[in-house]
Amino acid sequence: MSHTPSHSLVELVHALNDGIAFYDEAQKLTSDSQIAATYSRFRSLKTAIASDLNAEIALQGEVPHTDGTWAGALRKGYADIAAKMSSDPNQSFLNHVEEQEDRVLDAFRIASTTDHSPRVRELAKQHLPDVQRMHDEIRSLQYNVKPH
Repeated sequence: MSHTPSHSLVELVHALNDGIAFYDEAQKLTSDSQIAATYSRFRSLKTAIASDLNAEIALQGEVPHTDGTWAGALRKGYADIAAKMSSDPNQSFLNHVEEQEDRVLDAFRIASTTDHSPRVRELAKQHLPDVQRMHDEIRSLQYNVKPH
């Protein structure tokens, strides 16, 4: 048995942490209380999922991961600048958040079917419904937001 956590398990945590960082920033930038509440709820859910995956990483003998990816940090920075320069920051940030949700959903789908570790596939499948709901709700919210 390997004591090194699956590479994709770590990637899932990093993807979730990228999303958490997006939601932290997005909450600060939105003037819409409904959107802010959604961001807060999703941040909490992503944190819980990342904690669950980090618990598995810890069981496998590695220190839990609390950071995101460098690409995620760049995307968040770009989204922040684009939202601040946009005539509709809520819509601008929603567009970027949806792109982030697409990446997280894809990562969970792939891990749930193709990861070499049965435990990682199981964890990804367990959390996939929540990840799918967040993705779908952001997509719905994006198309229902009223321009300011």
